[in-house]
Amino acid sequence: MQTMLQGTIRGFSPVPDPGMVILSSVTSTVIYVVWEKAFPHGGSSKGGRNQKKDEEAKALLMRVIRYSRPDYLHLGAAFLFLSLAALFETFIPYCIGKVIDILSGKYQHTNFSWAIGLMALCSLGSSLFSGLRGGMFMCSLSRLNKRIRHMLFQNLMKQEISFFEENKPGSLTSRLISDTDKMGRSVAMNVNVLLRSLVKTCGMLFFMLRLSWQLTLLTCIEMPLLAFIQNSYNNISQKTAKELQDCNAETTELASSVIGSMKTVRSFKAEHQEVRRYEDTLNRKLQVLRRKGIYSAIHLLIRRFITVGLKVAMLFQGRNLISSGQLSSGSLLAFVFYQKDMVTNMKHLVYIYGDMLNTVVSSVKVFQLLDRKPQMKEAGDLAPEKLEGRLTFEKVTFSYHSRPNDKALKVQDVLSNITDQTVLVIAHRLETVAKADHIIFMEGGEVVEQGTHKQLMANEGRYYRLKEKLFNLETQPVD
Repeated sequence: MQTMLQGTIRGFSPVPDPGMVILSSVTSTVIYVVWEKAFPHGGSSKGGRNQKKDEEAKALLMRVIRYSRPDYLHLGAAFLFLSLAALFETFIPYCIGKVIDILSGKYQHTNFSWAIGLMALCSLGSSLFSGLRGGMFMCSLSRLNKRIRHMLFQNLMKQEISFFEENKPGSLTSRLISDTDKMGRSVAMNVNVLLRSLVKTCGMLFFMLRLSWQLTLLTCIEMPLLAFIQNSYNNISQKTAKELQDCNAETTELASSVIGSMKTVRSFKAEHQEVRRYEDTLNRKLQVLRRKGIYSAIHLLIRRFITVGLKVAMLFQGRNLISSGQLSSGSLLAFVFYQKDMVTNMKHLVYIYGDMLNTVVSSVKVFQLLDRKPQMKEAGDLAPEKLEGRLTFEKVTFSYHSRPNDKALKVQDVLSNITDQTVLVIAHRLETVAKADHIIFMEGGEVVEQGTHKQLMANEGRYYRLKEKLFNLETQPVD
């Protein structure tokens, strides 16, 4: 144990002098300024608009979280397993550093076995609790998806008929299936990664400060820079994500409408026009994906350049600390592992938060459908026990809810006021076609008679007999 204690003390940095404290304070101030630039709170009109959008997205996110309240037991168990998995995983680089220090000095089998056993225990605990964490979060995701889809479908069933005339089936189906699934992931999977990264970041920051506060300070410079770049990329990604969602909904709606009405498309020989329309929607989607790929490539290039440059500076500083005896080789290796995971977790914290906001914003139409109230009241269920009398229609007019100011046309009015036009009328009422220039009477899919109303009545055929039958029914007294 003597070797391990010596290695442990040697692996920690000494207490910094006042000059280093002042340098640390100045650097922290610079980091704070950069961080404020990365996450502005307003100021300009554009910043105010972005802040308002962020506040709306946060409100929607909190609403999704409220939908997860019935799963608080599952989420609580998942958070417990997450904390334990992160704790065990954080100890692994520290154990690796101790093994390297033991092997680089005078070998002692007892200390080596103890370090290997501790590392194996941490690996086993991390694997076990990570599996339990993932299972509990996936269970919560399934329950949340079921709950949101049931609520949305139930509210859709309450809407008036004109609502389904204004909204295409493909678009509503996309909201019900695709967007609700994204909403569920924003709470389950993203919160899983967010909490795991947060717990691991706190644990690794503790070990990094214990190993070397100088290297930790250098690492902290990298985080705000990456956060600024990631935040800028998230703002662009929000816009492209919404455009891509609209393109997907348009493509789904177009494909559904064409396939569902293939008889009509074939009868008008409109296959080429529909193929051209579908190709246009695919081209618009391709343009959005191309812009998204360009933004992603530029973002990755800048981020990689900053990461590699600061790693080189960190290695130079680590060499100086080892030369001065302030840091051991194993501790430097452990710090490198921590630094890599630390930057990765910070990326997750910034990226996942932005992705959660993007997901919620892209699902805003789901919330609109959930909150929509029917424009027309449902019919009542009261009915008299006995109803007698005659029902008479006088000056009855109607209009569609989507066009309240446009009265629906009467076919008889069209035939009466027709001038210099050819109108084809298909009707089941004889009164509708009585004034037509030419009447074709069909029965069983075959033409039985044709001519004017006067001619058909004079022939006393099927048209005449049907007319007399309907007249007799209308003149019969009511009992």
